[in-house]
Amino acid sequence: MMKRSIPPSLRCAVLTAAVFSGDVSLYAGGVRLDPAKLSDIRISYASDSGTLFSGFTEGEMSFSYYGELSPPPDAEISLTVSRGAAYISVTGFRISSIRRSGRRVSIKARDRMRMLEKPLDTSGYEEDQRIPSAQAVEAAARACGFSGTANVPSVSLCLSDLRGRTARQLLRDLSAAFCGVWVCTSGNVLAFMPFGTISSSVSCPADIPFYIHSTKGPITRLEVENTETHAQYIHGTGDYTSSVRMRGRMITRDLSASVMSRIAQKYIRAFSAYSVPLTAMPFGVSGIIRGNTEYAALRYTVHIGSRIYADMEYPDICENEFDHITKEEYALRERMDQGTAYGAAVVTEKGLGILSSTQTEDIRDRDVYFFEAAKGAVARFGGAVMDGRMPASITDLGDNTKRIAYDGVSYILSYSRDGSQITDISFEEESEGDA
Repeated sequence: MMKRSIPPSLRCAVLTAAVFSGDVSLYAGGVRLDPAKLSDIRISYASDSGTLFSGFTEGEMSFSYYGELSPPPDAEISLTVSRGAAYISVTGFRISSIRRSGRRVSIKARDRMRMLEKPLDTSGYEEDQRIPSAQAVEAAARACGFSGTANVPSVSLCLSDLRGRTARQLLRDLSAAFCGVWVCTSGNVLAFMPFGTISSSVSCPADIPFYIHSTKGPITRLEVENTETHAQYIHGTGDYTSSVRMRGRMITRDLSASVMSRIAQKYIRAFSAYSVPLTAMPFGVSGIIRGNTEYAALRYTVHIGSRIYADMEYPDICENEFDHITKEEYALRERMDQGTAYGAAVVTEKGLGILSSTQTEDIRDRDVYFFEAAKGAVARFGGAVMDGRMPASITDLGDNTKRIAYDGVSYILSYSRDGSQITDISFEEESEGDA
């Protein structure tokens, strides 16, 4: 008997009709899509920093549609699923990519966090003005389209904390200083979630696959570093199994002490759970309750099809390099970050270099000079030859004049001073008349 392929239109009906019907309402740009042509609806949330100590938990929705679909660019996507005891509602997502393959249209959409790249407006601030963080974050949130803010960490900012920066950079600085992540709530509110707090929880039945991989804690030690001043503060004692390390440009001794008091004795538990049934949509930093313990998920994906369920996890803690090296090794590696300026020095792929000027913060705008090895004690630096051998003697001939004996020859070094600056330098071989 000759085999016949299923026509694409019939294949679409076979794949989707049994899954979605009138219980699913998905709108793209205000137009409701035919539920019978929908497939593979997923909503994922994940931390962009790989931890719940700083950064953002951002949401992404994806689905497939079998048929003609041409939504406007950046069209808003909203989803409602009402099935038995389950009610799922998702709003505020906007299309970020569209891909087509035959009659299949694959859509991805992101939540409001995608708008955080907008530059901050500092036109209303004075040069020496102190700015409450709540005021700055509220203005940034409104400019990015959020309906409001919640639980904003309180700190006094200066204009340099805002000028030339984006909303995302400001929020990341605050999250690192106060140990937590920013989320977009179901009401399109920009909210800060301190480490150890949960936006929403899901119960995990006893018959659902659930695996505990490793545990870190109770936390008894916090190591922090200010990335601008490179000041380091340590609170408490313990090894890597009970330590947390944070870095950020707003971190201070007092702020880090406050954070330590809040996170002390808390745990980080690595786990994975699959096919957890849902009756409501989790969002932000979601937790899963198994027995008497609540586990915070670093990332999770909600699947909507013939069943509504979630896969949730906090990746193995051993993925963090800090767990495999000593504290001294970790501090040494972090102290010399590639691409970071330390005074006039910078570590690059070519090695240790000397910066031309400290007038601009951006290393990319500054010339970098390197030492090059040569024969004996001679090296080249920026094209100039430098002899590393020490002189035989140095004799003061006056306030600004010295005689330097080197390799059997005497030289006269003279110069002038302008405050702390040395100018008009002259270095010549001593003549018989000078002696």
